[in-house]
Amino acid sequence: MEQHKVPHVVILPLPLSGHVKPMLILAELLCDAGFLITFVNSDYNHDRLERVMDIPAFYNRSPGFRFVSISDGLPLDQPRLGPIIFQLFFNTRTVSKPLFRELLISLRQSTERSPPTCIIADGLMCFAIDVAEELGVPIITFPTHGYHGMWTIMHTSNLIEEGEVPFQASDCLTTEESDMDKPITSIPGMESLLRRRDLPGNCRLEVENPLMEFIISEASAMKRASTLILNTFEELEAPIIAHLGSFFDKVYTIGPLHALLKTRIKDSSQAVSSYGSLRKEDSSCVEWLNSQPLKSVIYVSFGSVVELSLDQLIELWHGLVNSRKPFLWVIVRDLMEDKREEIIRSTNEIARMARGSVKENGSSHCNLERLIEDLRLMSLTN
Repeated sequence: MEQHKVPHVVILPLPLSGHVKPMLILAELLCDAGFLITFVNSDYNHDRLERVMDIPAFYNRSPGFRFVSISDGLPLDQPRLGPIIFQLFFNTRTVSKPLFRELLISLRQSTERSPPTCIIADGLMCFAIDVAEELGVPIITFPTHGYHGMWTIMHTSNLIEEGEVPFQASDCLTTEESDMDKPITSIPGMESLLRRRDLPGNCRLEVENPLMEFIISEASAMKRASTLILNTFEELEAPIIAHLGSFFDKVYTIGPLHALLKTRIKDSSQAVSSYGSLRKEDSSCVEWLNSQPLKSVIYVSFGSVVELSLDQLIELWHGLVNSRKPFLWVIVRDLMEDKREEIIRSTNEIARMARGSVKENGSSHCNLERLIEDLRLMSLTN
């Protein structure tokens, strides 16, 4: 394939571990398909990645893959944990946007590689849409969080207009005002599914809150991208995927990405995405885990945004102990309502469907092939 016809995809994740890892997996799948990849890390994340992996050795195995980095606006010695993470959201517009624009211009002018033919940006990095439109580069958005949640966020303005948010749960309010089981009816396709308690935390913020304004703005901007990639599979979230077609010309469901990677790359243990957590592995639990009966251990892990109080940690611990099942608990941050029994009952069925979706001729396998072919066409027409 002639160098100028090789698709060159620039990938821009939100600089948080849970967003970086699926983007890395997608980048490796596209690199394996023969594409040139420029993966845009934050300076902070790139520094951490260099500590846990041999990047030059990875380049030797994957010569079409390159990392670059830009500032996220926070000091390098500032831990990206707890409420400080919200500052990253605001910094994407004021700090990251002009740096990304400069980077894209330099990539277009470079004689070492062909110019970018497409950008794939995180659903919370929508400033990239402005840059892409200005410079005439096709852009695809890839929101890496859950898609029922994304669909809810996309309808935040509807919820506000219908008076369903904001709301608060408080003893100072009337029973009706504080009823967290009150149904939510303003989100198409989810009218019979959602209660107040199921909505994301931003729905309790006042409309004038900067974070709420950011979310509304990002949701609106994301709709300007004509193409959407989802880390899910059709059999799991078909109703929501069907509704997304009303906003986007093309929707690619190519998940679960970690399973798809294993079916397409023989030695996925050497994949750079195995370092997607950006932390050195703690394997001290492996010996204990291997001593447990097959499929007997409950794995518990939370995100990295909301800090759990001591009372909440203790309550969760009591629940796990009282389950009388062995458990492996990675204590990070965030809060998830304890739905242990429901999760256990549904896991096997979801896993069965996921395995089918990534097999040859499975829905996600076929959708990845469609995405690869469309990206090749972009490189020929752009």
